[in-house]
Amino acid sequence: MSTRIQYIKELEKLNQDVLDMSSEISNAIEMMSEALQSLDASLSVKIMDGDDVIDHMERSIEKYCIDLVIKEAPVASDWRKIASIMRIVADLERIADHCSDIAGYVIKLSKESKVEPPIQFNDMIKIMKSMLSDTINAFITLDTALAVDVVDRDEFVDQLFNAALDEISLYIKAVPDSIEQYTSYILISKYIERMADHAVNVAKWIPYIASGEYKL
Repeated sequence: MSTRIQYIKELEKLNQDVLDMSSEISNAIEMMSEALQSLDASLSVKIMDGDDVIDHMERSIEKYCIDLVIKEAPVASDWRKIASIMRIVADLERIADHCSDIAGYVIKLSKESKVEPPIQFNDMIKIMKSMLSDTINAFITLDTALAVDVVDRDEFVDQLFNAALDEISLYIKAVPDSIEQYTSYILISKYIERMADHAVNVAKWIPYIASGEYKL
């Protein structure tokens, strides 16, 4: 096998590794959403245990990127992609971390008197999931228009986050004995909002990979 063919295969493997990591994170988000809705402590433990797998995937991809740079001295376009992937996987790993953070609060909530969660949660999670999914699709196809759309969508998550805080404030005033539960929901809503922010961070690297421009 020629050196060039081997190099192309190594780049393809790098792409696939990012997709595999994204798939693991998408699964974690699905489990997080289910655990949050049902306050399922056992599912939350599973989410937290699975975070180590995603951490390992991030470290493995970063090492692979460094090895490629050292071995291949990539041309400008390949270098942009490899360098961007090192930043992308860091944001993806933070999304997984926030799934684990939320799972910890779900376990806490499962042991307390049940209160009504903010009605905005479902829409926040739905939009955040679509942002991550479209970001990965934009990465695969280098669709800069889709990447821009992901960035624009973050505004809706921010609006829902602010509305959730307002709603929680009203709940606390109405049921002051439930302040601990609602404090947990405040933190959960912030983690969801941050997950959307990390999806935006990933999306912003797509135009750079495609053309060398980073201006979103």
